Amino acid sequence: RVDYTKLCICTGARPKMISDNPRVLWLRDTESTVELRRRLQSARRVVIVGNGGIALELVHEVRGCEVVWAVKDKHIGNAFFDEDASAFLAPALAHRLRPPPEN
Repeated sequence: RVDYTKLCICTGARPKMISDNPRVLWLRDTESTVELRRRLQSARRVVIVGNGGIALELVHEVRGCEVVWAVKDKHIGNAFFDEDASAFLAPALAHRLRPPPEN
């Protein structure tokens, strides 16, 4: 049992809308995931923006096209893993990703 005066249950988040381009898809409900599945059938390249749980799952699951993962953070899955765990998991995803551009 945990005693509390106030309780806030946060069950989700909203994606940051970075574009209103019709080729950009935001995953937020069942309809948007159905649309993603439809679009993936003919996709050659997919850009996944974000470093949360949905992005991690998409990078792991998307097949049949090139995956580019845009992450602003220092390491992948930073909300879930520390840097060492991220370094351990990164090779399992590396074969799915396009190499980062040279600086």
